[in-house]
Amino acid sequence: MTFLPTAFNNQTPNDGGLASADKGIALSIGANTVFLSNVADSDRGTFYQANDPNTPSFCSSSNTNGAVVVNITRNPDLPNLPQATGAGTPTNSYGFVRFRAKVK
Repeated sequence: MTFLPTAFNNQTPNDGGLASADKGIALSIGANTVFLSNVADSDRGTFYQANDPNTPSFCSSSNTNGAVVVNITRNPDLPNLPQATGAGTPTNSYGFVRFRAKVK
């Protein structure tokens, strides 16, 4: 598969980051969604190409496929993801990270 770096270009709102950078990552917490750039900048998301030496060590020791990294708990534009106390409680205790890839 190949990461699609422009999957969310022209989508708003964004989470800071470089205005000119491609946006290939979406983050939703509760009903709020922001679109993240693929580069290491001031937003929460980064895509690391396969074998990128800057890939954080918590991803993989080898990063042979590429890695999407999102700091979900950083807070200015989206609230922090609250701890669930039961299924669907509180109602905003869920979220997701979305990106697109093309099957070769």
